[in-house]
Amino acid sequence: MRERCPVTSREPDTARTIRASFGLFAIIPVLAMLPFTPSPTIDVKILLYHWGGFLLFTFWIFSAWLYNRSLKIPRLLFPILLAFLALNLVSSLCAGHTANSIVHVSRLLSLLLIYLVASQIYETPAQVRSLLVAICIGTACSSLYAFLQKAGLDPFP
Repeated sequence: MRERCPVTSREPDTARTIRASFGLFAIIPVLAMLPFTPSPTIDVKILLYHWGGFLLFTFWIFSAWLYNRSLKIPRLLFPILLAFLALNLVSSLCAGHTANSIVHVSRLLSLLLIYLVASQIYETPAQVRSLLVAICIGTACSSLYAFLQKAGLDPFP
């Protein structure tokens, strides 16, 4: 097993960049709405977490390869989540509507990639606290928008 390479002054702190991106990723889907789809608040969020999961995972893997960092397999829930994804994949391949089932499996895969990235970049309670603050900010903005809607001041008709 390779040893974890310490951050040097020459290389950027990629974990901090990924954590900042992760924080934005936690806020943006909460606030996302696209009125041109049948489900204005759902379809765009699914698209965002597919793209967010893919981009965060790709950047994390690339930075680990570039700086020769070891990757740790998350101990908590990972085997269960992997088995759940495998069972869903098998059942979707046996389903009557395979294409629709694969779409739902891809959602699970995106969420698993997000979990893998989060398990790698959040190492201290302060870092997790900053993520929770970002989630609370997004939720507060969403709640403010709901109050505006209730008051009849909806900026998005």
